[in-house]
Amino acid sequence: TKSYLFTEISNLPTVSLTTDPYNLWDDEYGIYVMGNDASTDFPYFGANFWEDWERPIHVEFFEPTGDLGFSLNAGVKIFGNYSRGLPQKSLAIYARSEYGENDIDYQIFPNKDLDSFKSFVLRNSGNDWFGENQYNASMFRDGMNTGLMDGTGIDHQAYRPAVVYINGEYWGIQNIREKVNEEFLAANNDGVDPDELDQLEAGGSIIEGDNQDYLNMIDFIENNNLSNPENYNIIKDQMDIENFIDYFIIQIYIGNTDWPGNNIKFWRPHMPGAKWKWILYDTDFGFGLFPDWSSNVYHNTLSFALNDNGPGWPNPPWSTLLFRRLMDNSEFQNKFINRFCYYYNTRFDPTYVQNHISEIVENIAPEMYNHINRWGGYMGTWNQNISFIQDFGNARANMVKNHISGYFGLNQLSTLNLSVVPMDAGAISVSGIE
Repeated sequence: TKSYLFTEISNLPTVSLTTDPYNLWDDEYGIYVMGNDASTDFPYFGANFWEDWERPIHVEFFEPTGDLGFSLNAGVKIFGNYSRGLPQKSLAIYARSEYGENDIDYQIFPNKDLDSFKSFVLRNSGNDWFGENQYNASMFRDGMNTGLMDGTGIDHQAYRPAVVYINGEYWGIQNIREKVNEEFLAANNDGVDPDELDQLEAGGSIIEGDNQDYLNMIDFIENNNLSNPENYNIIKDQMDIENFIDYFIIQIYIGNTDWPGNNIKFWRPHMPGAKWKWILYDTDFGFGLFPDWSSNVYHNTLSFALNDNGPGWPNPPWSTLLFRRLMDNSEFQNKFINRFCYYYNTRFDPTYVQNHISEIVENIAPEMYNHINRWGGYMGTWNQNISFIQDFGNARANMVKNHISGYFGLNQLSTLNLSVVPMDAGAISVSGIE
């Protein structure tokens, strides 16, 4: 199988997918269609695309230069949750020996030092999909939100938007993402064996491995006062406190309200001294995706994440328990406040955030015309949505600062001036952060 692109110039990579149309479009067998048993209401439960069906597909990846990055036979499944009901669907691609290749040996993400993958996702941007009648969407929120934590050590998926074709037909922009699974965790953490780890979700449900140690930790937290340093130290030995704080700070900053009772995963390798760590993913609701009913730039997500009596979705009591109990400890409180202040002056600084957004927008804007021609909507609407996101980024850090100041009774900020003379002569560490 070969794909040939004629005069299709783009600054994005291109992914060409080829398969027997029967695998995608047949009413009884095809994975992309409603089928015969679909509900009439969104997201059309009972449709073929809600089945866990895998079909064979040929995948070709071209760099923007036109150079072929890789070509292989693979498996494909429809991926995601409610976004399956959208016209453009997310696709998970799997390298398997039954198709010919066990691995995808190519550095898909230029800024990430990984050159072998078992799988990846062509994501439709989830709830942030831009097409006909998709209010306030951008096609990049999740990649932008999680990208704010690049280089912090918190596990999150790499992001690279691409142009997709299916059987030669233009299919619009889809975001290439790593697939969150045991291979993803092993690839992004040195020395980790994908077959020797525990990966859990929600309140401790097992994805991989075992959950007993985690459940024991939660039981201890429920029955012991963490304001006692001895009890807090027991928890510090079991979970990565800095990772947990980073994870909660970014979720609070972006105002993610499809969380913490949803989209929460954590893991621990089977290694001496290993601790529980949290995975940042699926942050589409952040940056005010649904400002009319869910969240906006004023949303007090700190209070939301500390609610002891929230609804079953999105913040039920079990999902806020760990954060609430840790907040009983003064050491944790101080670390949380100082950590936020560090990010307030760096990654959450409006200038940094605007540059981060602009870099992404400039990358996909030329292709949005074609995407809109394929899936509907208006370029003017998309531009308005970008302005909304930029406004959110300009104001959000100060909003969260006010929420934190109010919760902890902090009346003023202190100013700390730092300098290194001569320039680049050394580094300064504040609260353990360089």
